[in-house]
Amino acid sequence: MVHCGKKKNYKNKNKILDEANLFYYIGFQGVTMPKTKQTPGSLLLDYIDKFGINCNRLSKEIKCSQTALRLISLDKSRITTSIAVRLAKYFSTKPEFWLLAQMEYDLVKAGNNKSLTKTLNGIPKAEKSKK
Repeated sequence: MVHCGKKKNYKNKNKILDEANLFYYIGFQGVTMPKTKQTPGSLLLDYIDKFGINCNRLSKEIKCSQTALRLISLDKSRITTSIAVRLAKYFSTKPEFWLLAQMEYDLVKAGNNKSLTKTLNGIPKAEKSKK
């Protein structure tokens, strides 16, 4: 089977993870940040494998560039709203499933950003005014 990109190693690699167990949360510098079990690209590759198709066929079916899907599968590009809606239609999921996967992955990357961590540590919490 021809894949869009390299398959990522992660737990439960033969199982499609659903919305309920795709992510779990950890505390991060006073802010709740997610820790992903799977990247959006590896999730896409799982669906491609599950349905027995390849990236070229998927790109034709959902009328999206093959390059865009390859970059997503390699986690070098984001799942956009437009692509999420197309993937949801094709795979009988919800667009939110794909967008949530992308959002959680982006938050993990932000949580690993040392510059952002330093900035977050310097931001005070808002207090309600007493009137």
